[in-house]
Parts: sequence; structure tokens; C-alpha cells
Amino acid sequence: MLTDDQLVSLDEAWTPARAAGVIGTASIETLVEHTVWFARAVCSSFSATFDDFHGCVVDVGTGAGLPGVILAALLPHAKLRLVDASERRLDHARRAVRALGVADRVEIVHGRGDELAHDVAWRGKHDVAVARLLGDAAETIELLAPLV
Repeated sequence: MLTDDQLVSLDEAWTPARAAGVIGTASIETLVEHTVWFARAVCSSFSATFDDFHGCVVDVGTGAGLPGVILAALLPHAKLRLVDASERRLDHARRAVRALGVADRVEIVHGRGDELAHDVAWRGKHDVAVARLLGDAAETIELLAPLV
């Protein structure tokens, strides 16, 4: 889990994102709690604990960095790639990455998931692909599958 200091730092980093309507009004604790479920699913797929997972996770449509930024904090040995088509939203993700001190393991990419899924530099390069709000389940799977 995140420390109290990390929660405060992340909450402060995302204050402008809340004001801009990018992440909604849920408390930072609720956002982290929901992301813990993502992290547990990721780790259980590899029979790993949070500390044992050393894979690469891509978060497509990350927006302000949900769930990718929190995953970076929960999975201390994972590499993450956060992708979004909105540079404005990625600015919020960058702020959160810096606040949590995970910039050495997080790459923030301005791009579209549907384009990256066809890019040979991205196809099959990730252990896990996650997305929160890309469309219905079939569309999301079709988009993410080539990335792993």
C-alpha cells in the first residue's frame, strides 16, 4: 500500500486534475483502493507478490495517470508506460509521477493506443496491458491484446 506521505503527495499532485474534471471527485484513498485490485490481478497472473513483480505494464488511456501511477507505487520493480492522446491530461500524470518519486520506472507517452497497437516497437513488448475507460470490453481487448 501507499504510505501516508505518498497519499498526501499524490492528493496534492492531483488537485489540479480534480479542478479540471480529469479524475473526478473520489477520495485519494478510494482511487488507491480500486487500483490495488488492478495490482492484485496483475500479480496473480504471474504468481507474484507486489514486491516480486518485475514486468512491464502499459496503461492505455491513462489520463491523469489512473491506474498507472498508483500501480508504479504499488509494484516497486515494475516498469510502466502510461499512454494517452491528451497532452493536457498527461501533464497531470507527470505531476503525479514526480510526486511519488517513480519517474525512473515510468515512461509517459503522448499517443493513441489504437496506433501503438500496430507499431512493431510496441507490439508484444508488455507483460500486462490495462485500461479503464476505452469503450466496451470487446473493443478494449482488441486494442490491448497486440501490446502483450
